[in-house]
Amino acid sequence: MYKKHLGELDSQRVSQSKEEMYLQVDLELERYGFEDIRTKIYQSSRALTGEEYVDFLCTYSDHMALSESLKNPFYNDIRNAIREHDDIVEILDTADLHLARKQ
Repeated sequence: MYKKHLGELDSQRVSQSKEEMYLQVDLELERYGFEDIRTKIYQSSRALTGEEYVDFLCTYSDHMALSESLKNPFYNDIRNAIREHDDIVEILDTADLHLARKQ
């Protein structure tokens, strides 16, 4: 869906592993003088209808910035794809908690 509707925008998405991302955050915290850095990852899942999933996507800044001419067909195709599969999509949520102490 992304490639079909967003073309170049899709190819610009960052393909960084979570481990690489966490390491970058830790290094940035160290650079600002923090120590005893700990990362805790909390995961959960939830089921959304097609309409709820599109509402969820609309909370992302890159989606907010899309022009209406891109958003509408993109969101309609997503809604329809989810409806064709019992109108339920399961998403996995991840919340990252970075704990550190200032030196």
